[in-house]
Amino acid sequence: MSRNERRLARKRDNFEALFASAAARAAQGRAEEAIAIYGQALALRPDSAPAHNNLGIAYRALNRFAEAAAQFKAAIAHDPQLAEVHNNLAGVLVTLGQTDGAIAHYHRAVAIKADYLEARIGLATCYADRKQVVEALSHAEIASWQSENPSFPHFRFGVLMARCNCNDLARKCLETYLAHDPDDRQGARALLSKLGFTSLPQQASAA
Repeated sequence: MSRNERRLARKRDNFEALFASAAARAAQGRAEEAIAIYGQALALRPDSAPAHNNLGIAYRALNRFAEAAAQFKAAIAHDPQLAEVHNNLAGVLVTLGQTDGAIAHYHRAVAIKADYLEARIGLATCYADRKQVVEALSHAEIASWQSENPSFPHFRFGVLMARCNCNDLARKCLETYLAHDPDDRQGARALLSKLGFTSLPQQASAA
């Protein structure tokens, strides 16, 4: 092995050790420490999309959303095919009030990974907040097909339709949720009542 090859091997090993150390601290909730160590790792490998992404996640954990967005953008610059990073960036852009950018990156996430449930829910939420009912329903429907827990998306999208002032659609979603979860652990009956629907599906009585 040449001197240059040995140097590159040491650099790779050092990067991997720093990356693992930072990830361990992040998993323990020690985001500040993780940020410092990811910075050291990126000094060795500034082109590492996973390191930029994880650094962004650590910033997000501390509500440092602008810095998180910058790291997610850096990750995408190095590897634009990472659906998770587009989804992460979209989420912080929503928090920063940049809805157009968030929608664009949610769309990119589902273009890369069509069954990305979290990104579908993000799209539906963004469109619902903008009162774009057709688009919100379209993504809500796709997400309902993709979810392994059919009660979950129906409740979420009932809430979204209520936010769009589409009360009949909200009722349909919430009643479908109740059909899957008659124990009503999310409080659908209370929301239906708030929307003015008093004839509600009743919880099945115990045998």
